[in-house]
Amino acid sequence: MLASEFAQEPLPVFVDAIRSRVAPILTGNHPEAVHDFRVQVRRLRSVLATYRPIYGRFYVDYLRDRLREIALICSGLRDTEVLREKFRAYERASGGEFPGYVRAQVQLWLEEQHRREFDLRRDVRRSLGDAEALRPLEQLEALLLLPARQDQDADYFAAKVADTMWDKLHAKMNRVEDRVDDTEWLHDLRIDAKKLRYAAEFYRPVLPPLFHELEPLAKKI
Repeated sequence: MLASEFAQEPLPVFVDAIRSRVAPILTGNHPEAVHDFRVQVRRLRSVLATYRPIYGRFYVDYLRDRLREIALICSGLRDTEVLREKFRAYERASGGEFPGYVRAQVQLWLEEQHRREFDLRRDVRRSLGDAEALRPLEQLEALLLLPARQDQDADYFAAKVADTMWDKLHAKMNRVEDRVDDTEWLHDLRIDAKKLRYAAEFYRPVLPPLFHELEPLAKKI
């Protein structure tokens, strides 16, 4: 099996997963809808990056940029949701008690956050309700119908992708003790671990058994 042939099944699954998560955002009946939507887009962008040698950097990077635009539609709303969740967790931990001089300010802040979240959710629904917003998904489906630029055996290609990602992550992990106070560097390390996990999950059907331990290993980082 060639790498382009392998892509014909799992990549459309990502596309369908993204589309299926639009409706819960539009209806507002699922509290994790925005988060789930962004996770699926992030997974697709990450896996798609590995296909640069197969379909060409120009087409792949164009689609990844467009998919990033889709994710950005929801970024402000998701940030607001996370802030609300963190505040509620703090309320539960503290018993919801605030000093008198703070209570009024907290209430004003909560009202402002509620208005902001309402406005952001309205904007997200309007944007995702426009068919043009999800056009990159159709473009990706079209790309899969085109001949590959430089195809390779799927198992060889998958192993090369996983091996390259692991080498990069392992090299960084060897420097953790020297960078333990560098939060930005640690954040980048975690992103690299996620990329490896996404790739290991995606290519698992064609990866040699030797590489199957990479997925649980990456989850621990």
